[in-house]
Amino acid sequence: MREDLEADYDDSAGTETLRLRRLGISFYEALGDSVHAGVRLGRVGFGQSGRAATQGFDPVGYYAELDFAGAWPADGRLQAAFGASWRYASVDDGDETTQVEIDWETLELRPAIRLVLTPRLALALGASAIAVDGSERLRAASRSTTDFSADEAGGAFLELGYLPARDDRITLRLRGGNPEGLSLTFAHRY
Repeated sequence: MREDLEADYDDSAGTETLRLRRLGISFYEALGDSVHAGVRLGRVGFGQSGRAATQGFDPVGYYAELDFAGAWPADGRLQAAFGASWRYASVDDGDETTQVEIDWETLELRPAIRLVLTPRLALALGASAIAVDGSERLRAASRSTTDFSADEAGGAFLELGYLPARDDRITLRLRGGNPEGLSLTFAHRY
């Protein structure tokens, strides 16, 4: 997954673009015919558009996420879908003299309308609202902590789901707004 997030820092730097790259694995369990809950774990890479405090650093780390999703009616051609997730991420980089650590939490809500085009193909259009709460800690000759949050958090997404086999799914999601980005998911039901 690749995502660009506009973030407001509480120092004189103002708004910066955070470039996030995630690669992970997910485990989901059905809580009923139409509701699933899961956990996602993986690696995250982090970049910024020109923030002096992190210039020259390439922080990487991990993320953990709890996700809930559902669609009603479960077997309908036109469905009302909803998703909610909470994610924690932490990255760091540095050398003997300077260390940068960045961690943040993201809460996201995703209402959508899904149209099942064929038994193997579905299209969804939805909105997203997010809240981001993070901090950047710089340790050098002096120490500093700067907090950040999402700037104008929210947008829309378009999702295309393909079922190549009964227990497999490939999903492509294109996001606009804040954040914006692209994700590709491969899933198999055991």
